[in-house]
Amino acid sequence: LWLYTCIVPAHFHMNRLIGMPLAKTRLLPWLVWKVGGTGYLHWAWNYWHRWTNQFDNPNYNTFDDPHTGDTFIVRPNRAALDVYDSVRSETQLDGQEDFELITMLARTKPNTARAIVESLITDFTGYTRAGGAVEDRHRQLLVALTSSAPDIGTDGSFSDDFSTGMDNLRLRL
Repeated sequence: LWLYTCIVPAHFHMNRLIGMPLAKTRLLPWLVWKVGGTGYLHWAWNYWHRWTNQFDNPNYNTFDDPHTGDTFIVRPNRAALDVYDSVRSETQLDGQEDFELITMLARTKPNTARAIVESLITDFTGYTRAGGAVEDRHRQLLVALTSSAPDIGTDGSFSDDFSTGMDNLRLRL
């Protein structure tokens, strides 16, 4: 299963358009992991061939682009035969690296990995927009990967007497 974004989905869904909080871009790979996906189709890292004349115009404003950043997240640096990176490109890379950390953690501590991901993402439109929270969970991933502590729920910390249905479920992190 792979996920893919383009101009849509927008609004409350995660995407990497310019006007969206960077947390949306970074959490795309987290969402892929949460739904059991194995990849994210990275549309238009450098699809600027239809817009190259814009970069020669010093008054070009990316926010006026009809796709507001959908068509590329790096810009051409013709003089150096290279590209200018962007905050969105770096943020997406951070999310991809987080995906690898989550995958590594899930091999030995699947409950911990899932709890960390679910503390940020409920579903396709329910997730944090706070960059600080994402950074905090990134640190939690690193700590959990280097800790000798057992996976949550495997040390007897799970309990439920079912007296109040599902409401009495307790899981200590």
